Amino acid sequence: MSDITKKRRIIIAAVIAVVIAALCITAAVIFSRTDKLVVSEICAVNDGEHPETSLRDKDGKLCDWIELYNPTGHTVCLNSFTITRGNKTSAISTGDIPPKGYAIVYCTKNGFDDESVPYADLKIPKTEICTITLKCGSDIIDTLTVSPTAKGMTTCAGEDGAYITTPTPLAENEAPVYASQVIFSEESGFYKEPFSLELSADNSAGIYYTLDGTDPRTSDTAEIYSSELKIKDRRNDKNVLSAYDPMKIQLDYREGKVSAPLDTDVDKGTVIRACAKSSKGEWGLVSAATYFVGFDTSDHSDMPVISLITSPDALYDHETGIYTRGKVYEEFYPTDPDHLYNGSIPANYNQKGREWERECTLQFFESDGTLQFTQDAGMRIQGGWSRADYQKSFRFFARSEYGKDSFEQEFWKGLKTYDGKDCDSFSTFVLRNGGNDSNFLKYKDIMMQDMASILLPATQTGRACVLFIDGEYWGHYVLQEDYSQEYFSKHYGVSEDSVAIIKNNELDEGLSVDELSYNNMLSEITTKDMSLPENYARACELIDIDCLIDYCAFETYIYNDDWPQNNYGFWRSSDGSEYGDGKWRFFVFDTESCAAHYGLNRAEINYFDYLDEQTFVPFTRLIYSLLENEDFRTKYNTRVADMGNILFTPKRVEEYTERYNSEYLSEMPAYYKRFPVQRTMEGSVEPVLFRMETFFNTRRDRILSELSEKYGLGSPMTVKVTAEKDLTVNGISADKRFSGKYLSGSKLALTSQGAVSWSVTANGKTQTFDGDTVEITVTADTEIRPLYS
Repeated sequence: MSDITKKRRIIIAAVIAVVIAALCITAAVIFSRTDKLVVSEICAVNDGEHPETSLRDKDGKLCDWIELYNPTGHTVCLNSFTITRGNKTSAISTGDIPPKGYAIVYCTKNGFDDESVPYADLKIPKTEICTITLKCGSDIIDTLTVSPTAKGMTTCAGEDGAYITTPTPLAENEAPVYASQVIFSEESGFYKEPFSLELSADNSAGIYYTLDGTDPRTSDTAEIYSSELKIKDRRNDKNVLSAYDPMKIQLDYREGKVSAPLDTDVDKGTVIRACAKSSKGEWGLVSAATYFVGFDTSDHSDMPVISLITSPDALYDHETGIYTRGKVYEEFYPTDPDHLYNGSIPANYNQKGREWERECTLQFFESDGTLQFTQDAGMRIQGGWSRADYQKSFRFFARSEYGKDSFEQEFWKGLKTYDGKDCDSFSTFVLRNGGNDSNFLKYKDIMMQDMASILLPATQTGRACVLFIDGEYWGHYVLQEDYSQEYFSKHYGVSEDSVAIIKNNELDEGLSVDELSYNNMLSEITTKDMSLPENYARACELIDIDCLIDYCAFETYIYNDDWPQNNYGFWRSSDGSEYGDGKWRFFVFDTESCAAHYGLNRAEINYFDYLDEQTFVPFTRLIYSLLENEDFRTKYNTRVADMGNILFTPKRVEEYTERYNSEYLSEMPAYYKRFPVQRTMEGSVEPVLFRMETFFNTRRDRILSELSEKYGLGSPMTVKVTAEKDLTVNGISADKRFSGKYLSGSKLALTSQGAVSWSVTANGKTQTFDGDTVEITVTADTEIRPLYS
C-alpha cells in the first residue's frame, strides 16, 4: 500500500470520527433539551376564567389543559412529544416552547381553527386520581399525578410533590392554597356489620362533613371532623325525606288514600359529604360516600342500586324544590280552586328547563354491590302527567360544570352504537317510574319497545334498578336510555349537533329552521290529496315513509290509547350522512297505556272510532291523510298483520312477560310499602297481567276485522310457510313453520338462506320462483315452500 493511500485512509477515518462525535454531541444536546421539560400545571375542569386558557375547540367547547415549562436555554419543538394517561397516548399536534418559557397544550380531539394551537387527543379524569406522563419517543421526560379538584383549580408540580392551587397559566405556579379532596378509609358500598370510618386530606386545616346530603361548605348542619365516625345499620331509624307529607308531593290521590310510609318500611343507608379547608381558608373539592349496613342488593331483588345525594331543599323547598307542588301550585290554586286533580295542574314538579335543574351526586352500584362510579351531575323531574305521581321520574345530566360531561358506564350490557361499538358513555340517562304503569308492572313500556326493537329503528333500552335518595329507599325504577341528540348520533351515525327532535308537536332540540321544516311538512301532507302519486312522492321526500308505517303499525297493534294525541316523536338530521338526508323519522316512547291497561272495555272500541276522536292533533291528521294513498295503506295493513303474526303472538308475549316478571315484580311489594297508595300484587299487578294476556290472545283477529271493515278487504287469508333453514318475512325473523293471517292485497317478501327456488300454491295452482327471495301479493290462502340445493 502506498504512503498516499495510507494517508487518505487516515484522513477519512479522522473525518468519520469527527462526524460521529458531532452526532453524539448533537443527540446529547437534543436529549438534554427534552429531558428538562417539566409538566408544571394541569387543569382538569377549565372554567374559562383565564384568557390564556380560554380558547374553544372546533366544537366550541372549553378544554382541559396541560402547562409545560422549558427550563433550558433552547427553544424546544413539541411535535416530537407525546402525552400518556393510562393506556391512552396522544402526540402533541404542534408548537414550540421558548427558553425559560411555557406552553399550554389543550386536551381535545377536535382541534382548533387556528392550526398553531398545540393540543392532544386526551381526556383528564375529573373525579379520580391519574398520572400524566410526557414522553419523547420511548423516553419518559416528566410525570405529574393529578388529584380531583374544584372547578377551575389546578394540580401543580412542587418540590414536595403535587398540590392543588389557583391557576397561573404561562406563569410561575402559585403556592399551595387548596386542601386535597377528602379520602374515606372505606369505599362506598354494602357492609354486613357496623364499622368505623376515618376521613383524611392533605394540606388540610380542617375537614367538615354532613350526613343529610347538604353541602358541607355552606350547610348549617356541617360538623368538623375530630374522630372516626360510626357507620351503623340505620334501617329502623326515623324517616326524614320519606316522612314528607305526600299530599304536598302529588295531585293524583285524595286524603286518606295515600300516606307516608312507616319508618320500618324504608331501608336506609348513611350518606356523607365532606370537604377540607386549607390553612388560608380555601375549600377543596367535596367528596361523597354512601354506606349500607345490614342489607345488600339481594334484599332488593339483586338489582343495581343508585344512590342520589342532594340537598333536601333541592327536592322540597317551597319556591325552588323540584319534587313538590310548591309555590307554583300555591299561586295557581286561587285561580281555579275547583280544578281537576291530574298531572296537568301547574306545580313546581311540572316546571321544565335548565332553571329547574338541581345539583346532585350519583353513585352507581352494580347488581353485585360493587361501586362503579361517583359523579356530580344535574337532575330534573321527567315525564308527562306522571310528574304528579308520588314516586317521580328523574333525568340526569353530566356536564363539565359539574365535573364530567359524560357518565362513563356500560349501563346496558350488549347495547351497541351504529358501528358496533359498546355504548358505554352517556351524557344523560333516565330513571323512569313506569308512567301509567308506575303502580302496576313498571316494565310494560320497556317490554313493548323491546319486543318491537328488531323492527323499529328508534327504541329505548332499559333495565330494573333501585334508587335511594340521601340514604332512603325510593322504590324501584326503570334505568332507561334517554332520547337526546346524543342518542341519535350514537345509533345512526349522524353528527350530534345536526339532530332536531320534536316531541308532542314541540321542538325539543334543534334550530328554528328545523321547526319550520316540521311545520311545512305537516302542512304539505295534511292539506294535499295524498292519493295522487305526485303528492305522495313529495311526502316520501319529507319523511321516511317505511319508518312511519312501522311506527304506526306498532302503536296501532298494541292499541296505545295515550297515542297519537300524545307521546309521539319525530327526529331528523341534515348532515349529509346515510341518515342525515333531512327526512323526518320517528321514535317510540311511553307506550305502557296499551293492551287494555286500565280495562278490557277499552279494547272493545273500534280502533278507527278511537282515532276519529284524535283528529284535533296534527299528527293524527297526517296519518289519516297518508292512509288515503293505496300504496301506504297496503304497506300499513301488511305491517299491522306482521305485528300479530310475528312480533306479538300470544306465545312470544308470554315468553317476554315471564322474563320481565322475573326481573321486575319481586321488588313491587317493597315499592308498595315505600309508597302506600293502597296497591297490592293481587289487586294491581295480577289484573294488569290478566288484561294484557287476554288482549294479545284476541288482538290479531280483532284489528284485522276492523281494517277489513274500514277498507272492504274481505276475510283474512292464511299464509303458511314450511322452511328448513332460517326464514324472514318482510325483513323480520320468523319461525321456520310460519303461519300468518293477512288481508287481501298484502305484499310479502320471504327469504330463506340457501334457498334456490320457491314453490307457491294458491287457488289450487302451484308456481315456482327462482332465487333465495320470493315476493307475493296475497289474494287467497297460500302455502309456500323454499327449495334448497
